[in-house]
Parts: sequence; structure tokens; C-alpha cells
Amino acid sequence: MQIVKEQYIFYENLLSYKTIIEIENIFEVIGYILKNIDKIGVQKINKMIFCMYGGIYSGKKNEIEFLIPVDNTLTDNDYFSFKPIFKMINAVKIRHEGLPKDLHISYDLLIDYIKKNGYKPITPAYCMVVRCDNEIPSNGIIDIYIGLNSNIL
Repeated sequence: MQIVKEQYIFYENLLSYKTIIEIENIFEVIGYILKNIDKIGVQKINKMIFCMYGGIYSGKKNEIEFLIPVDNTLTDNDYFSFKPIFKMINAVKIRHEGLPKDLHISYDLLIDYIKKNGYKPITPAYCMVVRCDNEIPSNGIIDIYIGLNSNIL
């Protein structure tokens, strides 16, 4: 797997949805969000991002935040909150192709790369959903990003 340095993500107008799920169910939840997002008067306009705050582990429930770039601003409600900007600079990225339950394998490779090169992570892992396939989950593609401290001290 190739690891790419000096990556940058910038999105405006994001819908934030937090929940607790197992990584194995990620595509089901994404499908539910995409099926219902129009009911609150917005449309997804770019690739969805999610963050698992406790790390990416299979077989256990994790706190996760979905960030969905949308075409309009929203006011917070009981289910969603609104974030005006998401910006990550100087990140490293690895692409995971396959089942969501195996995402931890790519994540571990990225963590090993960061440690081996003496980099200092400053964010948790943010995952960009490149391809979500509920019918054939093994066709999924997720890019994993971790922001690094760019200071040299």
C-alpha cells in the first residue's frame, strides 16, 4: 500500500452526525445517512468523512463522527450539528480497499509509518469514503488521513 505525504483537505458547510457503532456496520450507516439527508433540506456535494475517536478497531463499538459536505447551511438540532469549515493540512494518507472490518490493517500500517519516520500526529484518523458499496462491501475504498505537526523543533 502506498502512503502519500503532505495531503490537504478543505470542506465548507458540513453536517456532523455522531453515533456509536462497530466499523463492520459503517457502510450501512452511510447508506442510511445518504438515503435520509434530503429530508432535512440539503444534498451531499462531496465525499463524506468520518472519524473514529478511539482508533480504528474491528469487533468493538467505537464513537464515530460523520462529516458530510452539504449544499447549504443548517442550524443544529437533536440529531445533527453544523460545522462551517473542516481543514486538515500536512496529513499522511493511505488507501484502504476492501471490507470495512479490515480497515484497522491499513490504519496500523499508517501508524507504523508515522512512528518509523519520527512524525508527530496531531489529529485522530479521518477517513474519506471514496467508494461505499452496501451490496458488495469488499468493493469499498476508504482513504485514511492523519494530520501531522509540521513544526521542526
